[in-house]
Amino acid sequence: MRSIKLRFHLFEDSGAFKVELSTDDSPSVIGDFEFDLRPEARVQNVIRSIEKDDCTLDDLKDVGSQLWAGLLGGMVGKRFQYMREGLEGQDVLLQFRLSLPSELRRLPWEALHDEWSAGFLASRLHYGIVREPPHGIRPPKALPPQTEQLRVLVVVPEGSGLHVEHEWQNLQDMAVKLNDRVKLDPLGGRVTSDHLQEVLHRERYDVLHYIGHGEVDETDRVRIRLNCEEGLSSELMMDAEAFAALFEDTSIRLVVLNCCQGEAPSHRRSLSGLGPYLMQAGVPAVIAMRYEIPDTVAIRFSRMFYRSLFDSQTAGRVDVAMEQARKSLFLNSRESSVRGFVTPILYLASGCEQLFLIEATPERPPEPSPSLLRKLPSFVPTELADAFSEGRCIPVLGPDLLSVGSMRGGVCPPNLRQLALTLAHESKYPRMQDFEISERGSGWISALLLPLVCQHYVRTQVRFRLVRSIQRAYEKFEPPAALREIAGWNIPGAICSHFDGLFQEALEDRGRAARQLGALDPCEIFDEMLVIHLRGKRSDPKSLVLTEDEHDYLYDKLAIPPAPIVHLLNGDIGRTLLFLGVSPRDLIVRRIASALLGAGGSPNRGTAFFACPARDPVEEAFWSKFEHLEWIETGIDELVEELSALATSGGYR
Repeated sequence: MRSIKLRFHLFEDSGAFKVELSTDDSPSVIGDFEFDLRPEARVQNVIRSIEKDDCTLDDLKDVGSQLWAGLLGGMVGKRFQYMREGLEGQDVLLQFRLSLPSELRRLPWEALHDEWSAGFLASRLHYGIVREPPHGIRPPKALPPQTEQLRVLVVVPEGSGLHVEHEWQNLQDMAVKLNDRVKLDPLGGRVTSDHLQEVLHRERYDVLHYIGHGEVDETDRVRIRLNCEEGLSSELMMDAEAFAALFEDTSIRLVVLNCCQGEAPSHRRSLSGLGPYLMQAGVPAVIAMRYEIPDTVAIRFSRMFYRSLFDSQTAGRVDVAMEQARKSLFLNSRESSVRGFVTPILYLASGCEQLFLIEATPERPPEPSPSLLRKLPSFVPTELADAFSEGRCIPVLGPDLLSVGSMRGGVCPPNLRQLALTLAHESKYPRMQDFEISERGSGWISALLLPLVCQHYVRTQVRFRLVRSIQRAYEKFEPPAALREIAGWNIPGAICSHFDGLFQEALEDRGRAARQLGALDPCEIFDEMLVIHLRGKRSDPKSLVLTEDEHDYLYDKLAIPPAPIVHLLNGDIGRTLLFLGVSPRDLIVRRIASALLGAGGSPNRGTAFFACPARDPVEEAFWSKFEHLEWIETGIDELVEELSALATSGGYR
């Protein structure tokens, strides 16, 4: 695909802003930039609602249309229209390269909307929106495309609390598909600034992909989260300028910052945001997020961006890959993520569009669809879709759901390791090296560690302090996005394996009444929705199962299926369990599975399903004995999203 670079240089002249449009093969033309910049203007109120994530698609169209009219008025618009008509029918990408003064960088240019022709430019593959290096920065040198094996450094600082396994799995799947043409190197654990700088200068890397948190402080400065040298729970919110300094004199050609607010709107007149600072450090291409971005949107963006960048007919073209990813976000946007497709920003030095030369794998032509109805995704089994549509599905909810759909800025509800770490510090837990093991291992190690810490806490202090600490750990959080989605499903009930109580709050927010029971509570016959809390819930201190002794007692009692769970599963024929966000090695969940899915299980129940991005032989060794259990090897976020779409659309065919 050939690119036509349309350079829009906006500048101030005699108290007014002007637009200069130039191309490689035509003289420039200048016009007025007409846009109401007064703080009290109606359009500025709409922009503020977009920044607060309190907007609709119509709000984005409103602002985007006014930006289009302001950018392409008068002679500038006539020149553009003449050029576009001359290119009609050709396979070209019209690349809008925006050179913006600091006063105009805050405007949401990625929402540019051509009301009478293209619609949102960010949703069309033959248009691109690129930001030039800010005026005064020496542009990075245009290097010849990289032809050697591409090396990608994936940076995931410990303690982010994000559900990063799915994003990492997507990257791994892409690398496997491309054989030895792309090599992934993870950099996890304690990622300090010194450690990152050492890695960047010791090895040759082409791409750095960051998964974590970003924020804007009270002075409008962007900061990105790394780890401190000292203290297991310490973090370093690193200033954008200092972070960018790590990349000076490195081989990095592309930085993808899949975190919130890396390129947040700012009222500062000086440099701000990670994009400008990284370009100043010599990085030719930078992708950063303008606003807070939900975890699910960030994962989709990453998957679609790298699929296009590494494995398409335009492989290596970072500008085309960006538009492919934006279009996917636009097509899959929902009410809770309407601004997602205008959130990614691409800073790109001129002449660096083709960053890499990489041969794509042959594409298979899409199979024709015999129906206009929604197709069932390959990872959603038909039996599960039927059970879900008919209200026979009972989700078993685990702590991994706490980070699904969360924002990549701010803080998620604590996962098992973070909660155990907090309690360990409070109780002066004597074996802190256990947490280093849990960080290197999987989440199931933290599930074993938490009862150990709680047992020590109770021995050294009174139990009510432990309970109060757990209540404080979760009471300040709203229910995460995934739990809010599940609370709207047509389900007869749910089983919660963690005691955070946030699913109960999600139901209350939805106005849904449900009977709340512990696993060992007596059970009457009733028709209400039933929520069973295996380890109790934080609002009822007596119900909580925290220590090793309490887990042993519960484990013994669960050998015979408790009455509430039997009542929930036997309510209708064909009811089926769906394990979501649960570790396959959770001992209490395994005990429940043995009681319900083993040889003595009811023949009137449907197949159980376990959602897990990837399973290993150790996990499979236990679960393989259950004849009526199937694995769904996909991200929990994708499965929740597809089932919610199924509920909205009314069914698959």
